[in-house]
Amino acid sequence: MAIGLPARARDAQRFTGSHEEIGRAAIEVFKELGWTYTGSVPAELRASVGMSLWSWGERVQVLIGEDGLVSIESRGAMPMQWLDWGRNARNCQAFLSALARRRPAAR
Repeated sequence: MAIGLPARARDAQRFTGSHEEIGRAAIEVFKELGWTYTGSVPAELRASVGMSLWSWGERVQVLIGEDGLVSIESRGAMPMQWLDWGRNARNCQAFLSALARRRPAAR
């Protein structure tokens, strides 16, 4: 459970494939998880996660390195959301697990 302003969690994992292949797979994962893809710039994808009983929603940022390192950060959508009940960490884990089903993890 993260506490901060806003509450956030980060994680990373290295995957095989080109930058473009990983990016396409990441957008598919957003759809699979029911997240709204909100845009991208080179090497960065963004999505939003809807509200729930315990959260005002989250904003997700995914960075894809040329070496296949995928970093994800999930943070509360509201600036004053200081407690996340573990939701941001679960978002990071769900994303990386779903991406691993589409792209093999690098060793």
